[in-house]
Amino acid sequence: VMGLFVLPAHGLVDHDVFVMVGVPGQGNAVLAGLENPEQSFATWLEPWGRLDQGDVHHGNGTQALTANNPNIAYCSFHQSPAYPGTGKSDDVGAHTNVLNIPLPPGSGLVDYQQAWGALAYPFLSSIGADILLVSAGYDANQADPLAGMCLRPSDYGWFARVALSLTPAVLFGLEGGYDYDTLAQSVAATIQVACCDLVAVN
Repeated sequence: VMGLFVLPAHGLVDHDVFVMVGVPGQGNAVLAGLENPEQSFATWLEPWGRLDQGDVHHGNGTQALTANNPNIAYCSFHQSPAYPGTGKSDDVGAHTNVLNIPLPPGSGLVDYQQAWGALAYPFLSSIGADILLVSAGYDANQADPLAGMCLRPSDYGWFARVALSLTPAVLFGLEGGYDYDTLAQSVAATIQVACCDLVAVN
């Protein structure tokens, strides 16, 4: 598994840092960010999949780690109905710090964009997060054999762009995706946008 990190390095070095590292086990790189969140709000955004398996199913494990922590907000876009059957929209966490956005099979970029504008962006932008952790699973691709969503590889560039619009302090942790051609194209789209946006900021 490869973790993709976009981290602000202000106070550490004189430029932003983009690092690719290998980590044993899906989600471990992103999970590490939850172990020591910043004193103020950290934000967890999961537009593509869940933490533990990196797929389009609801991240029930991620939610279990975050729902009772008032210093972390969690947002999940996921296919519903689908295993494990959790992630209903009225499940908001102990501190109203969870936003679940279940989408029906067949959903494409327009559906994600509408949900982002109406639900996710108002929720996440109101928090003022120190860092945004993205659990980046790529199996919502239309070609993926294990799910029923209809994203295309280029759509993941849009996800990267809206993540970076919330804060330049973003960590992308690579997770699922089981059609290897579209997985590679989707990761490339994410990296291209993240790198270009970092260059533009600097």
